[in-house]
Amino acid sequence: GTATNWAGLDAGALHTVATRTGGTLWAWGANNAWQLGDGTTTGRLTPTQIGTGTTWRTVTAGVSHTVATRTDGTLWAWGGNGDGQLGDGTTTGRTTPTQIGTNTDWATLSAGGNHTIAGRAIN
Repeated sequence: GTATNWAGLDAGALHTVATRTGGTLWAWGANNAWQLGDGTTTGRLTPTQIGTGTTWRTVTAGVSHTVATRTDGTLWAWGGNGDGQLGDGTTTGRTTPTQIGTNTDWATLSAGGNHTIAGRAIN
């Protein structure tokens, strides 16, 4: 594409996720476990905007899941969850971004194969 306003980017095993400077969320690649977050299992060959939100700050991709933070410090996750990698206390996959808990001080995150690590800000 020709967009020049990408703010952050991460590649998982089979999908890529990104944010733009306006706070929008984008994803493309495989989508067999809802890892793109668009509510489908349709793979995307080009960057596709996920939802209409404009407050996405960071995003990271695992094998079949995605985790992100918003500018209000909340934590969101979606995709495959067979090993509990979304952090919502279940093993149920999520088709679209789902808020994880109620904390508003998430500062860092990283998705691995089938796990996630996230850090909260020290006040």
